[in-house]
Amino acid sequence: MDMLSKIRRAAENDLATLFRAKELMSAPKALKELEQWERLYREIKTPSGGVIYLSDKANESFLRLVETVGANLPSRDFVLSDDIYQACKMELGRMYEQEAPQKTIAPFLTSLEAAMQRKIMMHRFYTTLDGLSLCGVDQMRIGRLNVQTPDLAILESCVANEAMISGTWARMKRGLWISAEITGSRGYAERRFFEDVKAACGLLAVSLTTVLERGGCAVRLTPSMDGRVRPSAATWFSIETLSNELCTSSSMKGFQSITLDASHVEGLQTSEWFSELTKIIQGDSDSDAEHAVRRAIYWFFDAQADTSAEMQLVKFWSCIECFFSFENSGETTSKIKRGLTALLTLGDFGFSSLETWRDLEKEIEALYDLRSRAVHDARHSHVSDSDITKVSKWAAWAILEITGLISKGHDSRVKIKEQTDRLSAMLQKQGDGVKP
Repeated sequence: MDMLSKIRRAAENDLATLFRAKELMSAPKALKELEQWERLYREIKTPSGGVIYLSDKANESFLRLVETVGANLPSRDFVLSDDIYQACKMELGRMYEQEAPQKTIAPFLTSLEAAMQRKIMMHRFYTTLDGLSLCGVDQMRIGRLNVQTPDLAILESCVANEAMISGTWARMKRGLWISAEITGSRGYAERRFFEDVKAACGLLAVSLTTVLERGGCAVRLTPSMDGRVRPSAATWFSIETLSNELCTSSSMKGFQSITLDASHVEGLQTSEWFSELTKIIQGDSDSDAEHAVRRAIYWFFDAQADTSAEMQLVKFWSCIECFFSFENSGETTSKIKRGLTALLTLGDFGFSSLETWRDLEKEIEALYDLRSRAVHDARHSHVSDSDITKVSKWAAWAILEITGLISKGHDSRVKIKEQTDRLSAMLQKQGDGVKP
């Protein structure tokens, strides 16, 4: 665990501060001087059940020490910052019970690394997915993730009592399952898993939006996760008083399940752009352009999963802004209008025809104005399904076009902007009667 001498000295000074008696508070003193939540925040528990509280200075030293540990721990890429924070508290509690604890940073880091290694293991996560079904095929691979039909045998092979297995099956037998194996602490692995799930669902949503007539209005892929309500989880019903007929409703407006058969699955998995997008969303590249695509896929997932028309429109525009809203010097609308028009008209996929590019440009400006009214003027009920369909398709095809540019070596938004500026100039010449 190599560390610069300057950083080592600072860390050991912080560690020394945490062992000065005057910087530690007893429980009665903490009770008198600190509010309840502040006491809990500064509390250090020892293995035997004792409690010590940090003074203002000691707490500042502790937070700096946690930051230093987080930057130098070998296992830092497989754990959460909270894992490190809690481990530092536990290690300090253990050291407070020692007669002569070592107050140098090396053994402190060694002990923490050992604690982290005990937390790091392989986890296999499963969650449910509504809005999609498979026909004629049991599973579909999306990089390291697997989309499959529910399988009771997987639950029955686990170490658990029968009630837990049957209860889990009752909640998860509907829809599809998404699974992946991730190494790390449980908290880290769970967070990484759901990041992958959102990205995979975003990728599928982009794919479906490009081919469905209603675009993003016809897609709603909803994985079971924190902050997401399954379509079956919130329903209501009514009874016609004359006929006594039961009518049920779902909180998911316009929800439908899209079926992929074996040919659809094979078509996606063999598609060059699908493979490229999978590599981008699951890769660790620091390329500015790939970061932009990952952000766009996140917003696409969030947009298609939303139930508010206004927020769907805003979020689909956020996908597009990932590529065009930078270095604009206050000309965001103009840059988006021209860049998106050029990309959709002269890009490899030819989403729009050359003859109608001016109409497309006007439509882009009008629908971006709807977004601005929602964001800046708090307008609502001014967005139609047709508006969402159009913007979702623009966003989906823009993501595909940008992916194509990345595969050709455009690894930054600056390079992408240079290309879209060139295409835009070609369109302007077309408008002036010059053939591009």
